[in-house]
Parts: sequence; structure tokens; C-alpha cells
Amino acid sequence: MFLFAVISFLSITQATASPPAVDRSSVLSTARAFVPNSEAKVSVETQEDPYAIVEYRAGNIEGRLSDGQILLQRFAFGWQVIDAASDPPGFTSAALHNHGISAPVARALLHGVVAGALPPGRWNDADHGSSEDITAIRETVLSETGEAISSVKIYEEYAVLTWSSRSGGERVFAKRDGRWVAIVGGGGCLDKAGFIHYGVSSQAAAQFSLWFPCGPFPATTPATAK
Repeated sequence: MFLFAVISFLSITQATASPPAVDRSSVLSTARAFVPNSEAKVSVETQEDPYAIVEYRAGNIEGRLSDGQILLQRFAFGWQVIDAASDPPGFTSAALHNHGISAPVARALLHGVVAGALPPGRWNDADHGSSEDITAIRETVLSETGEAISSVKIYEEYAVLTWSSRSGGERVFAKRDGRWVAIVGGGGCLDKAGFIHYGVSSQAAAQFSLWFPCGPFPATTPATAK
């Protein structure tokens, strides 16, 4: 009786500790929306919760057919594309570390260490802030399936979401009445003066300009608050 109880306890413990199986259909549907042409072939390459790498062939990225890989992350609302890499070379260890992915998880996703440096001027793409706020901000752009939502960085009551495809840009948010509202967004990036121009506090503007260093760009397209 005692032995049966021990075996039952171990079985329950192991079942509880097992990582969740990848929902391949959700991963693939999210990836297909990123490379929308019907002829594209997509397949889940690797998965290490909460990340997955999908390989695509003949994918349509902003009107151009190409091969490559897509990096996805699972949030409370589902999967979201956070980066894409042309193939070859595909993702490197440095690219995954740049998203805040730990070395063991990166090795599992890449089947080892893949050498390669980040492109010059590449920003740190790790999210910064509470997971609840990051998830809420990322969820606001779920309909924009052609973009990789690279990072969300929060400081005080402001946040900057960065996106990329073959180009890239920013969307600035402010927390109003407990919800995150987009106040400006578009291609390129803002300098400190640009952030302040759109109502970001000087302290937050200084921090964002450190996280996203760039020269003075023309004003981005103001977003309509909803």
C-alpha cells in the first residue's frame, strides 16, 4: 500500500512538472499570418516553452518572396511573432540572447550554439516592465500580423513598443485610467525631444532615448486613441 502511494505521488509530480506541449496549430497559424501567401511552406522547427522557431519557405515578406525563420513567444493571449531572420544564416545565439532568452533555452531552440554577431546598431530587444503590462500592450497590436513585435519597454507611466519587418518603427503608449493608450506611432524612431513633444515626461524620454538611441527623425504618424 505504501509503495503504491509513493508510485502514485511520483507519477502525479512528474505529470505536473512536465512542460506544456506545443500547440502546433496555433504556432503555425500565427506564423502563416506573418508570411501570408498561400504557397508558403511553414513548419515548427523547435519549441522550448514559451518560445518556438518556425521555418518558412517562399514566404511573402512585404511583397518579396524569401526563406527564413520566425521566432515566436507565447503570451497569455496566445503566440506572437517577435523576430524574423533570413535563411541562411537564420537565428544565431546572439540574436536570441538579445531578446532576453537564457543560454540553456537558446541552445535548446538552436540545437546548440550558433555563432554570429548582431548587426551594428541593433537595440536590446528584451522586454522591460511587468509581465501584465507587457502582455496588455502587446495584445493591442494582435491584428497587425505582418510585423514582428520586437520588444516592449516600460518606464513610469509610459511605454515604447518596437516593431520590425523589412523596416521598423515604434509605438509610444501612456497609461490613462488604468489602461494603455497609444499616443504616437510610425516608422523610424524618436529622439528625446520627440518623446517630450508627444507628452512623455522628461525622465521617461531620457530613459527611452538610452534604450533606443537615434538621431532626430521627422515626427511619426500620431495614433488615434481608442
